Amino acid sequence: MEIVGREKINKERGFFYFVGRDGFVYKVPLRHSKIENKEPQRVTNEPIKLEKGFVYFVNKEGFVCRAGQNKKGNPERRKHEIEQ
Repeated sequence: MEIVGREKINKERGFFYFVGRDGFVYKVPLRHSKIENKEPQRVTNEPIKLEKGFVYFVNKEGFVCRAGQNKKGNPERRKHEIEQ
């Protein structure tokens, strides 16, 4: 796990934080919360450059981190992907 983003995110209780496909961090209220606006809200100003093979997430301290994606799965399927 390595820290990728320089911005620190102040996490609020009752929200789920995720890194979108565009590289920005968004927050969405959890299902049990009583907040009416369920649309994702952008939290960061600086996009993260996403690379294939990594999972991006916001850690407990509020920084964007990445970890290597697990490559387990159907070995026949992986052979087919390698050949192409």
